[in-house]
Amino acid sequence: MTGEEKIKALHEFGNILSQKDSKLQEILTKTEMHNTWFTQFHLDLSLQTFIENYFNKDKINRWIENYTIGEEKQKWVGLILAGNIPFVGMHDIISVLMSGNRAKIKLSSKDTFFFPYMFEKLCDIDKGFENKIEFVERLENFDAIIATGSNNSARYFEYYFGKYPHIIRRNRTSVAILTGDETEKQLYDLGKDVFYYYGLGCRNVSKIYMPSTFEAEKLFRIWEDYRYVIDNNKYKNNYD
Repeated sequence: MTGEEKIKALHEFGNILSQKDSKLQEILTKTEMHNTWFTQFHLDLSLQTFIENYFNKDKINRWIENYTIGEEKQKWVGLILAGNIPFVGMHDIISVLMSGNRAKIKLSSKDTFFFPYMFEKLCDIDKGFENKIEFVERLENFDAIIATGSNNSARYFEYYFGKYPHIIRRNRTSVAILTGDETEKQLYDLGKDVFYYYGLGCRNVSKIYMPSTFEAEKLFRIWEDYRYVIDNNKYKNNYD
């Protein structure tokens, strides 16, 4: 497949996501039932991010124009996907495909339904994808690996996969630094970084540095709209 063919197919898949047909809605419902961290709101949030960025033809072209992509390499890249937020392995999958390689994917047990659906739809759009992705329970016969997990699991990844070309990601989180000059809109949007996905993403803010004169109560008032997180039993159990 050429890069242009892949971009066209990804763009068409984005259109399918936008329409949210009955099959996709079934996948989302099953996903939420299987993992109650993945609420419909956050599933829709992830999908909208993909539609606007990952499956936007112009944005994909701007992304790949920074790289020299030659002939199809047809190397197998093993992907061990995380399950902390919905469909979090999307960028890794698209990167492997756009670089001319193939992906052997070990799904997270927390997120098992969407990516097989995506692969099925991509194959419907272009049969060229049929030999590009495999879903496996055990990773074997690969040329390189990208693995994402906890600090503990990363130790095992290093042990088992260290001899291969690899990217191994560990626990990460983000911090925010306030000057005290932020507008209420900026502080409100900071709440998204704190509360979206219940704070489980590596880009979620888990620590805030603020001037000693900053009134923390101001944040509680501005963040009132995010109180919905307490309605999730899993979140509430950790909060308590």
